[in-house]
Amino acid sequence: MLNGKYVSVETIIEKVYRDYGFEEDFDWNDAIEWVADALDFIGAPRAYVPKVTDGSNTLGNPNPIVIKNHRGDLPCDLHVIVQTREYCSKIPMLHNTDSFQAGLYISNSPDTVNCTTSSGCVDKVIDASPSTEIDDNKHCNPFFNFNPNPTANTAFGANMPSVQTIDYNKELSYTVNGGKIFTSFKEGQVEMAYWAVPTSEDGMPLIPADTRFQEACKNYLAHRISFKLSIQGRISPQIAEKLEQEWLFFCASANIKARIPSIDGMEALKNQWLRTIPNIEEHRNGFRGLNEGEQRRIFNAR
Repeated sequence: MLNGKYVSVETIIEKVYRDYGFEEDFDWNDAIEWVADALDFIGAPRAYVPKVTDGSNTLGNPNPIVIKNHRGDLPCDLHVIVQTREYCSKIPMLHNTDSFQAGLYISNSPDTVNCTTSSGCVDKVIDASPSTEIDDNKHCNPFFNFNPNPTANTAFGANMPSVQTIDYNKELSYTVNGGKIFTSFKEGQVEMAYWAVPTSEDGMPLIPADTRFQEACKNYLAHRISFKLSIQGRISPQIAEKLEQEWLFFCASANIKARIPSIDGMEALKNQWLRTIPNIEEHRNGFRGLNEGEQRRIFNAR
């Protein structure tokens, strides 16, 4: 369990100079890259910070990902994707498993994904294929409010296109490649929850304020420096091997420390597992209630 606090990369570099007494300076750019590599090798998601592309100024989150022609740019600080959903309708998206995904973007997807401007979405008119006129709610997207009964008591029931050429039962999907996200809808916005690389105000990476993480990053820097010096014959290979062993020990130690839950975390895990009826639909609401205990009501009990 980590405490949610961070220290700067300068602190780690100072520890390297203090504890190992290298006689020559090393490139700080290399050190920063090595620290990022060390965090990646440790592989603990909690070492990073959670972000959501919802445009929240209070939390400092980035704006929703704008999709044009089935593609949009991934956040620059993205480390691991947690979950994605369509921004306006909040409908979750699934990772695309279609081996011929290019065909999906042409035949089985709505051309646009939009909704009212009151929810913060882009104000556009629906561009369906074939062309249809959307009356009163022309800025809303009927695809996410589809009801086969046109007289249903919904705000969108009367605004469905008379000719439906799209399979509305298909899930929204996406895939990522080349720094971009590719979606099954042509235009719209994507809200993505992800783990981001923590950085300071000057853009330097931050390390969890935990002794194991700091020792792991320090020893990885010392390992990389000693490896270069041993190749050049300037230090004994046994010293470089010793520093590598120290790095491997603290790498595993930091990973385990980050994965040990707190008491509150263990209670949440208990509530997930001790259920009479498993809730297999938590993905639809972003796992919001996954940590809540099951409530069982027994009627006519004697």
